[in-house]
Amino acid sequence: MKTMRATAATFLSMSLLGACATTGSTTPHASNATLTTAYNQKLSRRIPVKVFSPEDSVVSIVDFQWSDVSRSGGEHNVEWRWYKAGVLVSKSEKRLTFNSSPYTTWTTRAAGSLGPGHYTVATVLDGQVASFSEFDIKP
Repeated sequence: MKTMRATAATFLSMSLLGACATTGSTTPHASNATLTTAYNQKLSRRIPVKVFSPEDSVVSIVDFQWSDVSRSGGEHNVEWRWYKAGVLVSKSEKRLTFNSSPYTTWTTRAAGSLGPGHYTVATVLDGQVASFSEFDIKP
């Protein structure tokens, strides 16, 4: 009887551990973040830019990946929060299915509509900040 209990307890522990490992293996995390211009994005160039002019469009690109690349990363709420000097000035949100790893997200704002100043854009995955980048828009 003791052997059966020990075996059952071992099996249950291994099952729970396996379930946790499986869940974690498809949990996306930000692996790369780039700020660039819409022009660069159109040409499929990820040239990092930290200072924009009012004529530019600011593009925030964030790649997500997970360890078990043979499985989908699942559905997630993704938000992009734009801050000027720490004050939220713009926000957008989408429900996305992360089909394959890496999975790329992006958002765009016209620099002229944001105005000159120091900015931060945060990419938020399921309510948790996954990535943030800082930039300036010069007059």
